[in-house]
Amino acid sequence: ELVKELYMRREKKKDPKGIMDTQTPVKFWLFSSWESWIRKLWLDFGDHDGRLDLSSWIDAVTTSRMQHLDVSYFCGDEIPLSLYTCETLVHLRLCEVTLSNADFVSLPCLKIMHLLHNRYPNEATLQKLVSGSPVLEDLTIIRSSDDDEANVLQVRSHTLKRIEICEDTQVVIDAPLLQCLTATVSSTKNFQIVNLGFSAKLYIVFPYCHMTYSSMIPDILTDISRVRELVIRNAIFWKELVKELYMRREKKKDPKVLFRYSK
Repeated sequence: ELVKELYMRREKKKDPKGIMDTQTPVKFWLFSSWESWIRKLWLDFGDHDGRLDLSSWIDAVTTSRMQHLDVSYFCGDEIPLSLYTCETLVHLRLCEVTLSNADFVSLPCLKIMHLLHNRYPNEATLQKLVSGSPVLEDLTIIRSSDDDEANVLQVRSHTLKRIEICEDTQVVIDAPLLQCLTATVSSTKNFQIVNLGFSAKLYIVFPYCHMTYSSMIPDILTDISRVRELVIRNAIFWKELVKELYMRREKKKDPKVLFRYSK
């Protein structure tokens, strides 16, 4: 409504007696006079906002020099394909949106991508979003527990420095420059590290205090040898990990000795 009002005021100055077209495309309303300086756009639409022309907004962004786009869209319409080939985007955040099937993705300037609770037509589209961003440095993927399409995501990048995943996101990571991996882990370990930076930090969140995570300890110990710093958010797992490390050390001294662990 604000954009529409600004457009109508401008047109009235041109021709006070003229009839203005209130259906003029968003691109003309928004960018005809502002495109020289506007760089960030945040769109937050829900069902209560009525039917909105999302395609016009996204098309306007991709044909301008927009660098930062944040979209929260709960209406179910698919994001237009033009988003996948935006040449100027540096920061992209998509929350609760429905993505279109991507045949091709090219986001040459994108450095930050946060994908939160979105609906993907297939795993290939998500894979292409990552692989089609050649300078990506910061990646966050939060998936819903009811996402039936979810498979293991292959994250291979020579530019990624930070990755954050939730418990419902499965990834294999090959990122030699990675500095920090933040992972929320539930019943099973949801990440596999193939390659990462020598000074990387591993931050693991175990959200449930009533569960035991001892079955994951051997896997976690393998990861410890590859990182500079390990942070664990769960007192129960930390005790289990310390116990395992202690017992392994003692076994090396005398493999026949049995040890008891107490609080």
